[in-house]
Order: sequence, then C-alpha cells, then structure tokens
Amino acid sequence: MGNERPSVKNANCLQGFGITDEDLLNLWIQSTEKNRQELFTDTAGAAAMIGISQRAVRLWIDSGRIRAVPVGKKHRIWLRSLEEYLAKRIKTWQGIADEEMN
Repeated sequence: MGNERPSVKNANCLQGFGITDEDLLNLWIQSTEKNRQELFTDTAGAAAMIGISQRAVRLWIDSGRIRAVPVGKKHRIWLRSLEEYLAKRIKTWQGIADEEMN
C-alpha cells in the first residue's frame, strides 16, 4: 500500500488484517455516516449478529482476532474482519469434523 491512505473508494481492496490501525482509523474518519454503517458495527451489533455476548466481542478485539476502531469509550468493529474471523473459525471446525469422521 505504500504511503497511500485508504479511502471510501478503495475500501473494498483493503484485505483482512493487512492494513494498519492508522489505515483503519483513516477509513472511519473519511467515511460518510452511511458508509460507516455499511463498513462498521458496534459491539452490541456484532454480538447480536452472531449470537454471542458483547464481552466475547470485546475479548476478540482485545486479543486482535477482529479489528476495531476506538471511538470514545466504545469500539466500532470493521465488519470485514469479523466476517474473515468467523470464516476461519468455520474452516477450522469443518476440518476437525472431517478428521473425526475419518
């Protein structure tokens, strides 16, 4: 990415965990309110989407499993990182299930 800063226009090319915290913060700052709602959610929204507690979501943020932007005392979770993390977990579970079946 070099010195290029992500913008709403190239948000779709930001891949997973390959962007810096500064890039993610810039994406939040440069986004319109509508784009923020499409790209980010809060811990309550993430927890409700996947049926876990907000505490679990915060632990995932703290451990670096998912990416989030701190906004005041709260976090806004980058939905792409949540989706990627869940996809990795599903693949892991499928691998374990496949091994058990063999």
